[in-house]
Amino acid sequence: MATNKNGKPIVLNGVGSLVLKQVRDGKVEVIKCGTLQDLKLSFSASDDKVYGGDSPTPIYILSKDQSLTISATEATFSLEYLAITNGAEMSNGGSLFFDVPATLIASGNTFTVPGNLTSIDPTSVIATVSDDADGVVNVKALSYTTNATPSTGMFNITPAGVMTFAQGDVAGKYITLSGVYTDDDSRKATITTASVPQFVEIRHVSNPVDMGDGKKVVIHTRIFRARATGKFEIDHKRQEAYAPSMEFEALYDTQRKDGRIAEISQKILGA
Repeated sequence: MATNKNGKPIVLNGVGSLVLKQVRDGKVEVIKCGTLQDLKLSFSASDDKVYGGDSPTPIYILSKDQSLTISATEATFSLEYLAITNGAEMSNGGSLFFDVPATLIASGNTFTVPGNLTSIDPTSVIATVSDDADGVVNVKALSYTTNATPSTGMFNITPAGVMTFAQGDVAGKYITLSGVYTDDDSRKATITTASVPQFVEIRHVSNPVDMGDGKKVVIHTRIFRARATGKFEIDHKRQEAYAPSMEFEALYDTQRKDGRIAEISQKILGA
């Protein structure tokens, strides 16, 4: 029979590493958080006090509920976090923006968007013409048309960025453009009205703590089933790095026969 081992009191120091595992459409997805700034486990419980007679002291306390919340702050941002926190669908071929500053069209009625783009969404293109390079004098907005021979005040553009204007609309003027194109080499997270966070398993390994006696202690924490609370922020600020935070609530897995929600284990290295 194995001998029971006592836990060793330690000073928690450092943040360790975190692994999040979820199953989506039968496929296992693993997200690693190796540059944590903090990780917190918050245990809480509530109860109802039962009173009887004239005594101000309760005669019984009913345990009402208990909860475990896990919050983590990562130093780096990853699109994959949105799959965990908001149920976003991850895929390639993101929508990107292009902008063309005021450019002179010396003559003619055609123009090609620079950059060798091949997948421009014609309906997304905003086109204006002006009399100056700053794009502010006699500015006129043009409208997109599917007609290959646009009438006055309109333009046609192909997915490759070849633009055609009405005769006399742009010659000697400056064209300013903004639009959307797709890129197969880009990554995107798509959130729909049906997107919901998936169930995840959380695994955390603490930073090894040196006990000063040649031994180190590591804490392994496993949350068998949890779900993101849905709160996630992307905060862009001037000259300031942003560390995104994620919050999860542990759930009871009704498929488990042992009723376990979480397990925290201590390993003494060098023992």
